[in-house]
Amino acid sequence: MKKLVSNPKDVLSGLIMVITGIAFLVVGRGYEFGQASRIGPGFFPALLASLLVLVGLAVGVKGLRSEGESIRAFATKPTLLIVAATLAFGFLVRTAGLAVASAAVVLIAALASPSFRWTQGILLAIGLAALCSIVFVFALGLPIPVVGPLLGR
Repeated sequence: MKKLVSNPKDVLSGLIMVITGIAFLVVGRGYEFGQASRIGPGFFPALLASLLVLVGLAVGVKGLRSEGESIRAFATKPTLLIVAATLAFGFLVRTAGLAVASAAVVLIAALASPSFRWTQGILLAIGLAALCSIVFVFALGLPIPVVGPLLGR
């Protein structure tokens, strides 16, 4: 008996991307899209959400046409660590600053990998914290503290 879906991982991944993209398009409807000469705040999110829908459709169709692995167990620990990293950034960026928040994201998210090594994680965290500070605060001039009031600034 032939399976209806021969590559359920890709089909499910594509479906998740399509649903997420549509959700962002729906939420972003209230933002002004603008015109070609002067784009509004809703243009870039709508563009990214549309691209996510297109990529999701491509991945899903590929999953319907190809053979692949079946879905096994849900990776609970890595998923929770990625969500925790995102929440940590949100809580830390204003209180501890961009450098600490960026480093925390890298270290927490890296714990989700089975090949995580502390020395590599710390070096990557320091590098990303420096790069984010240089690009977003110094080059683009965003009003985000590099070191926040929690650390005495």
